[in-house]
Amino acid sequence: MSVKARLSLWLACFLWAISFIATKVALEEAPPLFVVGAGLVFSGFCFAVWLCRLGRFEAHGIGEVGRLLVLSLLGTGPHYGLQTIGLQYTSGSNASMYAVTGPLCMAILGAIWLGKRLTLRKSMGILMAIVGVFWVMGWDPAREFHLGVKQIGDGLVLASIVLWAGFTV
Repeated sequence: MSVKARLSLWLACFLWAISFIATKVALEEAPPLFVVGAGLVFSGFCFAVWLCRLGRFEAHGIGEVGRLLVLSLLGTGPHYGLQTIGLQYTSGSNASMYAVTGPLCMAILGAIWLGKRLTLRKSMGILMAIVGVFWVMGWDPAREFHLGVKQIGDGLVLASIVLWAGFTV
């Protein structure tokens, strides 16, 4: 894998990690569905610019781009909507701890829906993801994590992770 690809993956993980904090701050100023909608419009604009720059609109046609648009709205909209509403009722540390279960949810749903095996390599990848979160965030969020506290928010954030895993699978 190239250095550029590795750096891009690190940047994506970093931005994803801080998204819970950024969302909590945004929720102090705007309603949850506005935060979600603004984020989707902004990311959609960035994606469209990227597709234009790569010449993908011409290569795949407007039908392919339309399918991508529908997939992105149905795949990310409900996930981010539930996550953002849930963040109104729970802490960012609880939400980030639930997000760590994303790869596990994907592996389980992949096994159920696609018949994929949970291999040792996949298990090690999931474990590395969990350890990586603790390495980056430290142990404070784990110490502040309280199962059952703010149950509505916790449930909505957990449901959003399951939706995300389902969309990914």
